[in-house]
Amino acid sequence: MTDEERRKLAEAFKTADMETLKEIMREAESFLAAQLTAGLASDQRAINTAVYLAAILAAVVGGTATLISVHAPLGWHLLGVGWLVACLTFALVHAARAARPTPFNYPGNNPAKWEPDVREQRPLRDSLAGQAAIYAQGIRSNVDCLNDAHSYMKLALTAGVVGVLGFALIEFMIVMSTVATTGNLF
Repeated sequence: MTDEERRKLAEAFKTADMETLKEIMREAESFLAAQLTAGLASDQRAINTAVYLAAILAAVVGGTATLISVHAPLGWHLLGVGWLVACLTFALVHAARAARPTPFNYPGNNPAKWEPDVREQRPLRDSLAGQAAIYAQGIRSNVDCLNDAHSYMKLALTAGVVGVLGFALIEFMIVMSTVATTGNLF
């Protein structure tokens, strides 16, 4: 919502009766509080996902490096590991992007922001109409912020699943080709 759209909305709210305007404010504050709760939960999921992905990547890379350092024959298995590391790294980056700090709008207002209204002796209806329009703008901004975080988490989760499934498929093909060549599973 642009500032111009917010101003037009404030003008429209000025025509509402006080009971309606107070209900608009109550619902807007309730909505902003619910968005904050959802945003905090989303951030926590993203942080937890990033931590798990980082731990898994460290284990996979560390384990692979250990096997390479003792000259274990990994051969084609490195293809699967490479695929897994690439996908999990992509997932980690996007989980971290979902968890990054973002601007967010909260319910309530700093009392200092009321100073111009008091100084200019604006009618309470006009002040509440302006605040309700600010809340509407904040709600729209929060929706955009939450949608961005959700998009990054969807990418992270999809990449993680694709990485694990691709790794499993590659390993299955390696095992099957080994069985076909040697005639032995073990």
